[in-house]
Amino acid sequence: MEDLTGWISRNIETIIVSIVISTLVSHHFSVLRDRRKEINEAADALASKIYISADDASVQFTQHAIDTYVRRVGRLRRWRFLKALQTYRHERDKQHYEYGKMIDPGDPEAIVAAAVRLSKLLTRI
Repeated sequence: MEDLTGWISRNIETIIVSIVISTLVSHHFSVLRDRRKEINEAADALASKIYISADDASVQFTQHAIDTYVRRVGRLRRWRFLKALQTYRHERDKQHYEYGKMIDPGDPEAIVAAAVRLSKLLTRI
């Protein structure tokens, strides 16, 4: 017993530093886990609004869902998502309608490719 108390008294600084470091590391991992859950929830909400078929694609995002996702992800993922969304909207805007009827379908392959890119960016992390 005396050996244990002697060892503890000689190494008390190391023990305290080890406890503090392990507490900080575990807190960091729990914060990252919670952040990842929030990002996945926002991504799932957006991914459920993408409909892709062989010759057409439809993306029905609300602005609130986009803002929620963009707020939660990192800078690079945000930039890639917004660029892919812009590409999809640009391709979708090439379609021309008159009196509710599609006159020019644009390029369906480009629309589908842009929607597929969006769905790939919304995978769970």
